[in-house]
Amino acid sequence: MRILLIFGVALPAVLCAAPEAGAKALHAEGSIIWKADFSSESAWKEKDDWRGSVKLYFGEKDETGAPALLVTGVATSSCSTAWRVRSNRIPYAGKVGKYGFSLKLSASKKYWKTVDGGSWVSSVKWFDAKGRQLARHRIPLQFSKKPGCAVLVDEVPPDSASFEIQLGMTAPAILKGNWLRLSEMKVSHQPDGALCRALPPDVRPPRVELADPEPTTDTSRPLRLVLDDPSGVDWPSVRVSVDGKDASPRFRREGDSLVLPRPPKPWTNGLHRITAEVSDLRGNFVKAEKFFLIGRAPETPRVSLREDGVLLVGGEPFFPIGIYGIQRREFNAYNLDRAVADLKAAGFNTLNSYRHSRDPEFLAAVRRHGLKMWTDARKLDADLIERIRFNPDVIAWYLGDDTFDNTTPEQLHDRDDYMKALDPSRLTCQADPVWSYSTVTRYCHYAAATDIFLPEIYPIRGKSEKDDRACVAQVIRDMRRIVADNRAFGAGRRHAVWPIIQMFSGYTLWKRMPREDELYGMSFASLIHGAKGITWYTYGGGVVPERKIFNFGVTSQAKVWRATTNVVQRISSLTPVLLSRNVPQPPAPEIVSGPALDALGDGPSVTVLEKAHDARTYLLAVNAADAEVAARFNVGVAGTVEVLWENRSLKPSADGTIEDRFAPLGVHVYRFKK
Repeated sequence: MRILLIFGVALPAVLCAAPEAGAKALHAEGSIIWKADFSSESAWKEKDDWRGSVKLYFGEKDETGAPALLVTGVATSSCSTAWRVRSNRIPYAGKVGKYGFSLKLSASKKYWKTVDGGSWVSSVKWFDAKGRQLARHRIPLQFSKKPGCAVLVDEVPPDSASFEIQLGMTAPAILKGNWLRLSEMKVSHQPDGALCRALPPDVRPPRVELADPEPTTDTSRPLRLVLDDPSGVDWPSVRVSVDGKDASPRFRREGDSLVLPRPPKPWTNGLHRITAEVSDLRGNFVKAEKFFLIGRAPETPRVSLREDGVLLVGGEPFFPIGIYGIQRREFNAYNLDRAVADLKAAGFNTLNSYRHSRDPEFLAAVRRHGLKMWTDARKLDADLIERIRFNPDVIAWYLGDDTFDNTTPEQLHDRDDYMKALDPSRLTCQADPVWSYSTVTRYCHYAAATDIFLPEIYPIRGKSEKDDRACVAQVIRDMRRIVADNRAFGAGRRHAVWPIIQMFSGYTLWKRMPREDELYGMSFASLIHGAKGITWYTYGGGVVPERKIFNFGVTSQAKVWRATTNVVQRISSLTPVLLSRNVPQPPAPEIVSGPALDALGDGPSVTVLEKAHDARTYLLAVNAADAEVAARFNVGVAGTVEVLWENRSLKPSADGTIEDRFAPLGVHVYRFKK
């Protein structure tokens, strides 16, 4: 298992590349295998500044005088930039075992939104004597104003004869006046030693949290602010105000907290604001806003997460089956009550409406038909405080949409904290793409900030049939990466994942709607790989020809509505099964014929989830390859195995196995008694 020391997430290797002749042999004698030379371009066979969006300068100096690579911005306004450099192939004659990679980093500003992927990924690639790639180990790059370090520890693959290094990234945009600097790169046989004596780049400001933020009628309530930062808080820098007035002298430090035991005079009823300005020892700064309420909390059914991520509403398990963007359209005769009634009949139980989220007609329809909502709370306003937070139909507060693009992690933490201060009885959620191909995902910075994540999984663009037909594999890749991010960055918080599966076209990038087999495969793949709820985007879309807006959702055509409601009704019928507690999982199925790997080459083509309910076992299986696959499953029974919704059954062989064929992206759900 490889270890990324900065991020703590194991990432898969990817295969490609070709051998390079004529490189100077550097054998592994002692600790150092290889040191990079940034003094000239000669050690780097490929240099790409993508359309001149940046400039690459070798032979620059870092703050200690060491040779460095300088990447500088060219553009004066926001644009896409990308860069990469790739070393010559370096022959290797060392031993198999752990190795370490380190690289010193600095920048004109902190870049916590660093993204790489595809041909721009930073990595160490290993090759055998014939030049075949054995592994690609991804290098995490994040830049701060003060020098930091990227560190990777991994295993030298057996039969390695050479390796090469690529450094690069596609985001953030590096604009004119900004720069990145890289120096002191080396590969070592002593990865547990001093690979890089500089601190890893801490690009995050301190986390500020109000302890016990729940509403209270205690007008003398104490205040405790907990401050946390891996580089250490610069305590003399801290300033705190309450309701716009400097209160710093009244707070006293107790360990990692600032405490105000009693207010100078009783708190008045209503909402109170705390502003904390804090820096850490690396110069990262945050202005955090926290709130507390003197008043009553909503008396609504408590919503929580079971230890396995299953939603509990009033203590009862609930599996959200939801859809975005409910609106008045010709499909519902421009009537929100009819829209909600149609969705209820189709099997949906949870809704979101952007434009009508606080519309009395929409709220009345949700109440009348017995559905639930996740609803917008990105703005702390009087309507939210005085009316919406008392709505018992809300199960989660929606705090971020395309979060990475418009909200910092600190802002999302602040929103999560203010909702806990207003309403401790419901959960918080946010939606964003994952970018699971990148060393650093969009999600990892936000994993600790909400209870529920709604990943936007929209892989069908209509440009490449091959890429589009990898849609089921993409769902699986995203779901797996979310699990890893929650484990590494979730700060021990219970999480649930409600994926948003694409069922739309338009919005500039998406040229076609998912086909029925793609929708079906993506939806069931998300359930098999950990979804504790499921949603689709979108209900209505929007068509405004004069503005050249042509966006289509599930109500755009009768066949699209039928395909969507078909999968919704089947998932709805399985909700008691999906809500059951986990059971030991069976061994992976044996692939009898067809591709062994999914369409991305990331994992097995056929994956399964076993559940038990009402004295019967259910086995959900999906094929993530765009080819027919035959698979053999060990069900461990002799009796008949029913294949749900297919009007057929299978008879296990004497050894308790069944064999079945899967169409490309195909799904089967088996039911039997053990």
